[in-house]
Amino acid sequence: MSMQDEGRPVAPRGYDCASSETKTTSADDKGTVVPPRMGRRDWAALGLAAGLAVAWCVRLWQDYSEVSAAMWLMGGADLTLLVMGFFAALLALRGRVRELSRGQVALLAATAACALVPALNRCEELRAFNAFVLGACCLVTFYALCGAGVRRALGVTGWLRSAGNFARAQLAHVGLPFRAVRGLPGSTLGSALVGILAAAGVSLAVVPLLASADVAFANLVSRVLPALDQLPSTIIRVARCALLILLAFSLMYSALHGEVEPAASGAVAKPAPVVALGIVLGSMDALYAAFALLQVGYLFGDASANGGYAEYARTGFFQLVAVAVINLVLLAIALHTRRNANRSLVLSVLELTLVGLTAVLVASAAWRMTLYVGEYGLTLLRAMTYGGMVAIAGLLVVVAARILREDFPAVAWGTGVVLVVWLTFALSRPAVWIAQYNVDGYLSGTIERIDVDYLVDLSPVETRPALVWLTAERP
Repeated sequence: MSMQDEGRPVAPRGYDCASSETKTTSADDKGTVVPPRMGRRDWAALGLAAGLAVAWCVRLWQDYSEVSAAMWLMGGADLTLLVMGFFAALLALRGRVRELSRGQVALLAATAACALVPALNRCEELRAFNAFVLGACCLVTFYALCGAGVRRALGVTGWLRSAGNFARAQLAHVGLPFRAVRGLPGSTLGSALVGILAAAGVSLAVVPLLASADVAFANLVSRVLPALDQLPSTIIRVARCALLILLAFSLMYSALHGEVEPAASGAVAKPAPVVALGIVLGSMDALYAAFALLQVGYLFGDASANGGYAEYARTGFFQLVAVAVINLVLLAIALHTRRNANRSLVLSVLELTLVGLTAVLVASAAWRMTLYVGEYGLTLLRAMTYGGMVAIAGLLVVVAARILREDFPAVAWGTGVVLVVWLTFALSRPAVWIAQYNVDGYLSGTIERIDVDYLVDLSPVETRPALVWLTAERP
């Protein structure tokens, strides 16, 4: 499946901006400013945004003073429905879903899969990590649907541009519904709607004050509003819901009208010099070659002089994974800074050598982790480290392909590799098999001690079957 389409900003399929019903603010022949008019799809977007915001706020109705961090960062089925509902509403408004490019469909599918993770897992740590992956997917997918094009959205700077576009889009049109109401046919109707909204807002602030000043008025209001003491909290809830409605509408409006930031200039960056990159890559290759020889000495020689295999297994795997990530960044910089230059055979050899030596680092980290887990058991962080090493191995293959073939879409394929690894891990309900692995190891004697408290904290619901079996076998 190709994840490429046009790289230039375009209006989204299914929405003709040139013939849009929406009229931007303009001036008539006398110089009077004419308020903008919203088209039928824009009003429908406002209605759908209101529905999503109300549904979201209902779940937070009991916590009006502050939004729970667990709800926003980790979420559950509510977060799943919110994300899927937003993109479903956006696609329904755009129309002509069949005309979406294969890249846009792939991004939507990845976002939907990430949105399923908090609904299928009770592990709060996993949900927290998934929030960052889901957030990145939402930003890039929204950017592509705005008309930026999948190739541009998944470019080297696409992630930063998508974040900037999202921040701009959710604030750019929050005032449009109010300005459009003023421009509705018939000044009386428009003025009446504005007056009703203004009167309702003022009343919410004034009624509690009057009730506190006069007992008779308070008794009268209490018959109409039995929960008068909860009116201040209701005001906060309504204000929060109204803000979410406007933010969601602004996002949908920007996507419907294909609004993206101006395209980058056509200036070509000067390639990095071969000598400078050669020195950096060559020195790293020499360093990692020496390290690889040291690993061979550990694995096939006498490890007792350096603390034995227990000490070898106990230290270093997280550091090695971090070094592998640094190497990937270094390779990405080297390739990006030479994108406008002729291929250098020397640099290609040095880059491929660095790829191979980084693979040795990853293998060493995996070996250390396996020895450590076999002795002390699995945790979520250790399991995620395994997933990270698989992702790094896949990214190394992608980088090697990019070195050998200059037109290879490395960013798009790299994004796909990371998403596939993460979704495979997250949707497999890792808390279940982590608990099962530790219980099996403890009962078979390969793991000396088992941390039951950790397994309970990891996810009481998902680890319960393994813990029940442990209790039955070792009461």
